[in-house]
This record gives sequence, C-alpha cells and structure tokens, in this order.
Amino acid sequence: MERHEIQVNGRNYTVTLNDRTNLMIVRLRRLYSASYGDVESFDEISTAISDTINELKKHAITPEPNDEDLDGIVQELFKLAEKRASRG
Repeated sequence: MERHEIQVNGRNYTVTLNDRTNLMIVRLRRLYSASYGDVESFDEISTAISDTINELKKHAITPEPNDEDLDGIVQELFKLAEKRASRG
C-alpha cells in the first residue's frame, strides 16, 4: 500500500494506492477510452465511470473531494498508477 499527497485546485488530498484501487484506476481509464469510441453505449459507460469514481472516493481519496476537483484528481490518479506500473 502506498500513500501519496496530491494537490488539486489548491486543496490537499491523500491518495491510497493498493492492488484494489489500482484495478479501479485501470478500469476507469478503460471506461474513459471506451466512452470516446462507443456512442451507442454512452449511458452505460457513463454510469460505470460514475460508479468507479464513487468507489475510488470511498476507498482511495481523503478527505472527501469536492466535485470541481474530481477531474484533476482522476488525472493525478492516472499519473500515479502509471508511475507505479513503470516501477513494476
């Protein structure tokens, strides 16, 4: 388990990465990619994205993020997951 401090829009958050949260981040990245290419399933994909973000909010991010920070937090999660994956 790893803890990282991130700052988004001037607010500080602690992100906890472990195998479970890493899988959620990978799933979220795949869902984002799918949303661009599958217009017919957009509603389903949007719901899955929302559900995954809510799970990450519960299990990986403290304190509870503001809605306006979520996009920035997701981008930071992607960066952290990439760094973690590159280390093996």
